[in-house]
Amino acid sequence: MDEIDALLEKRTSAASRSSRLEVVNEFMSQWDGLAADLNQGVLVLGATNRPFALDDAVLRRLPRRLLIDLPDASARARILQQLLREDTLTGEARELLGQLGALAEFYSGSDLKNVALSAGLRAAQRVAAGHDAAPIIGADDLRTAFVEVPASLSEQMDSLTELRRWNDVYGEARGREGCDSVASLFGQRKARRFGFA
Repeated sequence: MDEIDALLEKRTSAASRSSRLEVVNEFMSQWDGLAADLNQGVLVLGATNRPFALDDAVLRRLPRRLLIDLPDASARARILQQLLREDTLTGEARELLGQLGALAEFYSGSDLKNVALSAGLRAAQRVAAGHDAAPIIGADDLRTAFVEVPASLSEQMDSLTELRRWNDVYGEARGREGCDSVASLFGQRKARRFGFA
């Protein structure tokens, strides 16, 4: 479920109406029924950029909480290469992808998609104007696209800071810190068997 917070928001919030409470309560009730038969093979996966808005009962039913953070430099370069895989690029443009990945700090995958679209549009406009026979993305197209499409996030954004803080307290980051203590309680072999080490 994408944007799971829209459906399963905290029931104590001021926006909660009785009809909304009934929906959340019914969903929770049905969700509990899914766990009754472990052979059903049902996996509930929820995505949100507002995990702190989720009802506590939802969080209890989601034992794994993963933060999909912004891509690092090498991931950004790979994302750009993937997005432009079917386009024709000059040699200089291909070499530039790795450098741009390193320079594109705070660019999300969506931002990089918009950069690729912008660069492709510039190449297509040259074809439409009769300057080129085929759309070929050059290094200047990529540079200009990065100027036209700034990152939609920054380190100072409250939402990004809040997400990372939430992950430290409730997400997988918290779980990794507890792994050593679990391993010492159960022994390394059992801890590995149950996924703690």
